[in-house]
Amino acid sequence: MKGSFFKTISGGKDIECLLCHHHCRISPSKTGICGVRKNESGLISPVYYGKICAMNLDPIEKKPLYHFYPGSMTFSIALPGCNMHCPFCQNWQISQLKENINFNIVEFSPHQIIDKAREYGSEIISYTYTEPMVSYEFVLDCMKLASKNNMKNVLISNGSFSKDAIRELSGFLDAANIDLKCFTQEGYKFLGGDLSSVLNCIQELFAADVWIEVTTLIVPGFNDSKDELLEIASFISGVSPDIPWHISAFYPTYRMLDRPPTSIQSLITAQAIGREKGLNYIYLGNVNKEGNTFCPKCGKMLVRRLGFSITEDYLTITGGYCPKCEYMVAGRW
Repeated sequence: MKGSFFKTISGGKDIECLLCHHHCRISPSKTGICGVRKNESGLISPVYYGKICAMNLDPIEKKPLYHFYPGSMTFSIALPGCNMHCPFCQNWQISQLKENINFNIVEFSPHQIIDKAREYGSEIISYTYTEPMVSYEFVLDCMKLASKNNMKNVLISNGSFSKDAIRELSGFLDAANIDLKCFTQEGYKFLGGDLSSVLNCIQELFAADVWIEVTTLIVPGFNDSKDELLEIASFISGVSPDIPWHISAFYPTYRMLDRPPTSIQSLITAQAIGREKGLNYIYLGNVNKEGNTFCPKCGKMLVRRLGFSITEDYLTITGGYCPKCEYMVAGRW
């Protein structure tokens, strides 16, 4: 199958992949950094097209999306590979193909994905766990078909991709959670990403009226300085103070087994910084805290969460309005 976003170089033998910031130069029969996009006879071939390595029914809050149909269940799928190599990756066994290829794969067509989602009882499909965008062609085909069938599409991504790819996909995308992992190009270079691409992705999706939430995993000694957290919060608020910011705790994993877990105090400090910069919705993740939604105007508790479960929800009933002061809470209800 011919993939998208590439050009031929060196007399047509090598190709340059244009999907993300790496612009990998790929020799015949080789793949790019992601391990997914291959040069076959001078064309990009998405070698894992339709090859699903994980499939689950999840609460939408697990993505995490807190302002997108709270309490809904989403059919979550993953395809192998990633264009970054974060040393704290929780799903490295299926994202880092140069380290591991020993996982189970089941092949699905886009039509079968739609049927499977309905079999699971969900009208929302989430592309998640690894980096969905490296399997761009399959994700786009699924999204187009899901949209035709009045289903919702959700993308969980590192956001480090070209403007053209983001714009094309956004036409079929309903919601996204984008990781904003740090706020320095040096930090992103260490992770194999690109800061400007991620910032552009968030701005492009917001401008396209895709519901967007942002997650930052707070890693001790990497991105937990007050100055960096202030820059992250300032950027998000500058796009919109209504974008929810999920501040998540790091736990030792993968190549950071010797790094201490994030302290509760670090999360509280980040939360205070977000409030200082005017963010209306800030949630703490990976800790035993209730992720409740409050009205920014009157302070009324509007959605009560215990873990990924909803125990009270006024916003779905009112269509997003606070029942006390009638403030319209941003989101999809």
